[in-house]
Amino acid sequence: MTTSSNRTVSRKAVRRAGDILRSRGLRTGGALEASMDVLSQWRQMHDQPARVLESLAKKRIVELELRGAVTALRFKRTPSIVKKLIRFPNMQLDRMQDIGGIRVILANAGDLRRLHAAMTGRRCRHAALAPKDCIENPKADGCRGIHQVFRYNSSSSRYGAMNGLLVEIQF
Repeated sequence: MTTSSNRTVSRKAVRRAGDILRSRGLRTGGALEASMDVLSQWRQMHDQPARVLESLAKKRIVELELRGAVTALRFKRTPSIVKKLIRFPNMQLDRMQDIGGIRVILANAGDLRRLHAAMTGRRCRHAALAPKDCIENPKADGCRGIHQVFRYNSSSSRYGAMNGLLVEIQF
């Protein structure tokens, strides 16, 4: 995903669009197409924050000399977003934590813990929310990692409108 412009949408518009998408456009008088456009812009807004956090992860990997580590940007696809909104009726689109994200694959659990600690330490300008540790508490689907959500924080006025966006790193 590449950002073609710095177009932003308000959280209020995103929340409204999520409600319309959840209802699959029923009772909306044709607002479904407009809601899909808002969703597309919302996904696109997560590109810069995700790229910044991926770059930070790569920098920490080099600093910690973690051999064989792999990072990959990932963005939740539109059909998956809509399905999630339908599956969780109380979820708001503007608060969904995994629109944009990064996967980091590491050689072992020790490297994972070291990188997670480095990413969530005091040197990180992006606020780390409470992690979901699927190593200590494995999920039924087989996940064995740490899901860490960060609240993006840029000091640049160019990207200030993206401050507060959530990006998930799956270690």
